[in-house]
Amino acid sequence: MKTFDRRKFFILLSSAGILGACGVKSKLLDTVTIDNQVENTLQFLYNKWPEIKELSDKAVGLLVIPKVSEASLVYGGSYGKGALLIEGKPIDYYSFVGGSWGLNFGVQQYSQVLLFMTDESLTKFKNSSGFNLSADFTYALQADAYTLGVDIMSSTAPIIPIVFAQGGLIGGISLEGTKYNKLAK
Repeated sequence: MKTFDRRKFFILLSSAGILGACGVKSKLLDTVTIDNQVENTLQFLYNKWPEIKELSDKAVGLLVIPKVSEASLVYGGSYGKGALLIEGKPIDYYSFVGGSWGLNFGVQQYSQVLLFMTDESLTKFKNSSGFNLSADFTYALQADAYTLGVDIMSSTAPIIPIVFAQGGLIGGISLEGTKYNKLAK
């Protein structure tokens, strides 16, 4: 074998091994890790904003997505995994997938909690084939390091989405859509 042919063979073999390793992933959902992340996220939320604990105690269910990662350059995407809690126990696991298009740029990570305030809203969420949040929902966003904006209007809504612990920077004008999908255990 010539030196050049050996080099090609070595590069090809190395590339195949590296690409093969990238494709290896567990078929099982790591519920233990998600449960720990959910618990830590809720502890952070309740320690930082105790008034949210009172509001979540009134909720019939919570969907906690501990970390949503988002990146955008004209087209954007976001993804995260979390758990649906009923009476404090994980019942099901969901993914959060978002997409956007427009004049936007940046990367960020954040946490999200959906508070289901009525049995009807929780049932509708659980029975859907992929739940979409639309423009008529009021988000409670972290306004600064000390406050989380949940007003009287949003506290009477059937579903209260809370976004907090943002890191990174993203901005622009875009059309966005989000979808929650149930994950198989």
